[in-house]
Amino acid sequence: MISLGIASSITVLLSAVVGILMAVLANIFVTGSKSIASFWGDGLNGLHISPKFDLTLLGLALAALIILLLRLWFKFDRVHGPADSIYAAHLTNSKIDVQRGLQSSLIAFVSISGGAPVGQYGPLVHLGGVVGSIFNRCLALTKASPDVWIGCGVAAAIAAGFQAPIAGVVFAHEAVLRHLSFRAITPVCVASITSYAFTKNWFNLDPIFYMEFPSVELLWSIPILIVSGSIFGLVAVMFMKSLFWFGALGKKIEHNLFISLSIGFAACAVIGTVSPEVLGLGSETINAIFIGGLTLGSLLVILILKIIASSVSIGFGMYGGVFSPALFLGASAGGCLTKLFGVLGVVLPSHLLPVAGMASVAACVVGAPLSMVIIVLELTLSYELAVIAMVSTAVAIQVASLWLGHSFFDEQLIKRGVNLSDGRTNLQLNQMSVEEILTQDYVCFSSSDNVGYGIRKLKDNLKSEGYCVDKESNFIGKFRVIDLLDANKKMRLVDFCLHAPIVLSADESVLDAVNIAKNFVGDSMPVLCREKKQLIGVVSEADIFKAYIEVQNQASKVEHV
Repeated sequence: MISLGIASSITVLLSAVVGILMAVLANIFVTGSKSIASFWGDGLNGLHISPKFDLTLLGLALAALIILLLRLWFKFDRVHGPADSIYAAHLTNSKIDVQRGLQSSLIAFVSISGGAPVGQYGPLVHLGGVVGSIFNRCLALTKASPDVWIGCGVAAAIAAGFQAPIAGVVFAHEAVLRHLSFRAITPVCVASITSYAFTKNWFNLDPIFYMEFPSVELLWSIPILIVSGSIFGLVAVMFMKSLFWFGALGKKIEHNLFISLSIGFAACAVIGTVSPEVLGLGSETINAIFIGGLTLGSLLVILILKIIASSVSIGFGMYGGVFSPALFLGASAGGCLTKLFGVLGVVLPSHLLPVAGMASVAACVVGAPLSMVIIVLELTLSYELAVIAMVSTAVAIQVASLWLGHSFFDEQLIKRGVNLSDGRTNLQLNQMSVEEILTQDYVCFSSSDNVGYGIRKLKDNLKSEGYCVDKESNFIGKFRVIDLLDANKKMRLVDFCLHAPIVLSADESVLDAVNIAKNFVGDSMPVLCREKKQLIGVVSEADIFKAYIEVQNQASKVEHV
């Protein structure tokens, strides 16, 4: 008990270190990329001035060139992001590819610094997961499970990036860990609070929003929010479908990074010429929307072009997050609806629907509705706006679920064959191969052995089944001793083989084996090497059941301790 208490205390102390480290890294990432991007031009600041806009194109071109060189140097298969952190948190070993994670963060930094229309918070979240994973690997003295450290890093990243420590804690549990337990809540809270406090006191960050948010009446807003929430959900679906469509298109030429990045740059350059506001993070544009500074036509243009620009950038190699673009799209959609309601004679506060839209679209894209509502609360310090955001978010989530069913990150994992909705147990079983649970507890015979020899050998080994293989150990078939009892003892065993029994491949998942075993009757199933069809072992129903129970116990320990 004492040793457990010491280990827990060490975990809490080290989670504070995670918070401090992430505060430093997050602020370097955010401040550094923003400073470099502002040199080229950002949002409404200077982009309409021709010389400045030329610099913006130069920044994009340099970013594309540097990303090309980095990807060739790193020999990337793909850029890693938040989906990888979420996936790792659901595995027993919870291992994140640290090298790829750090490299991906660097590429994201370059993209954002160059003014690409991508987000900074997604890469920051994954960087937090990477930092947490590093701590887990280096610190065996704590009893915290690996996923807790990932949660600490993610919470600290959100706390520093948004200056929202409560949202950091909720986001880590809601979007990444997908469960709440006593073993996780304290270290995650400590990491988030420490990161926020360190950022607040040591770094002079500009506020995300430049205006104060006056109170609004909730009751009369509800019908408007229901209608608006439906629109926000559709905008989120359009954005995610666009991301996947351009992503699939980009994969077709992924082998040629130069062409891929050239297309990404060219598309952003053309779109930026038409509407410079869609380039970069768009913070200035969002603040302009809050005060009603853009026309309906301008808002519709930047809404459509932002979807295309962000999707093309990410799909064709200008890596970055989807968090910030989702916030931008939500604000733009909210601004459009505000203008449209105004045409109908319904005058709304200019900030009401943009704030609700930001929370709603981001909630659908990221898959963290509670986190988005709390971010609104922490950024605006308005309880009324948080409730308003909650109403529209609830509607938007329902609409998005009907049209797509999953968040962007979950859909990414599904396309990789990972469905988190199956639960932690099934996920673990799907990642465990049959080769990991096979045994050598079987009796093997050659094709020339006779029935008499087979009966004696099975009797000596207390087995009711045997397996026949050829000289290269290729599987021929399986026979039962009950079928041999009345046979001529000189007949070949191979003549009694069932040549098409239920078999398993070594690289098959244990989850597949569980489903196959539902229709199995007998002692064991042969396990074959998929390519050569060689018999390498057997798996019994007891072996499968044991693996299932072990994984289930591990999942229960993680989620309920």
